[in-house]
Amino acid sequence: MGTLISLGTLLFLVAIIWFLSKKFGSPRSKAGVLLLAYQACKESGAPEDECLFQMFDTRPPWNSLPKTFLREIATRLRTKENIVNFIIFSERTGILQTNILRSPTTVEFDPEFALGGVAAALVSRANAFSKRSHFQDAKDVLEWVLLLNPRFVHAWSSMAVVASRMNDYQTALYWAEKVLNYLPNPNSDDSWERGYAEFMAPGGSEKAAQLLGEPGGTDTWKQVQQQMESIRETCSR
Repeated sequence: MGTLISLGTLLFLVAIIWFLSKKFGSPRSKAGVLLLAYQACKESGAPEDECLFQMFDTRPPWNSLPKTFLREIATRLRTKENIVNFIIFSERTGILQTNILRSPTTVEFDPEFALGGVAAALVSRANAFSKRSHFQDAKDVLEWVLLLNPRFVHAWSSMAVVASRMNDYQTALYWAEKVLNYLPNPNSDDSWERGYAEFMAPGGSEKAAQLLGEPGGTDTWKQVQQQMESIRETCSR
């Protein structure tokens, strides 16, 4: 009972500090609140996965999302440091409001699809960083994407581009080769990968164009492949 009271007191303190950080918030103070939630959970004797989850579940409006979705994100991000940086970045850039908070409707039928939507939003932000030559920022964001979905092919191609721009040719070659050898699994649990498999099957791009009313998907994929071939050629010299 003493442990429960202690945990309740600490979580109440977390709530107070969270309110103050919203009013006088800075990345450092927000990080302190998140780490306090983690520490409160650790002191209760809870397992690591639970304490990583509590970093989301004690923070509005994240705690309005389905618990299964939050647990999945927490587990895949793996460390408290990743979660701190991910939460602060998502709140600062608007990804939380414009992408993640819209996830519950998709989580109900496919959690993997919702996670794919988060990954896609992050890749878009990483590409924007890359265009502004903020390559380390782009790399950091893409590393989160690969934790959330290790087979997200758009993250692979973006990683190849960023690594090549950072003159890390070995890493660029690694990711370019992965893209060029990518074979999506039509039986994957990930609906995004199943969609790629259908798209890349004979006649798949035409079906996608009819469904979306946007032709040119095949051309876009060819452009990605050509870019990866160019990176491979450059990095193999």
